[in-house]
Amino acid sequence: MKLHLHRTITLEETANKVFLSPYYFSKLFKSEVGITFIAYVNHQKMIHASELLRNSDLTISHIAQSLGFTQMSYFSKTFKKEFEMTPKEYRKNPTS
Repeated sequence: MKLHLHRTITLEETANKVFLSPYYFSKLFKSEVGITFIAYVNHQKMIHASELLRNSDLTISHIAQSLGFTQMSYFSKTFKKEFEMTPKEYRKNPTS
């Protein structure tokens, strides 16, 4: 999965790769991991985004695009939900 964080990763696509129905895969994933598949994918993307914000000079927009987000507002909302601050605030002070 980490090799594909740069694009949209769908439940259906992933379920098909492991030869399960999306419904069954979703139930199985949540019972094993404790969160939904989409929440897990977004969590992984936000971890990678935080690393890029700390360790690169890439623009926030470029980071969002590189992680498959087509809307900056959704990227910012997802990031803020994960880290309780906007990407811009995080870049200024990643230790808060």
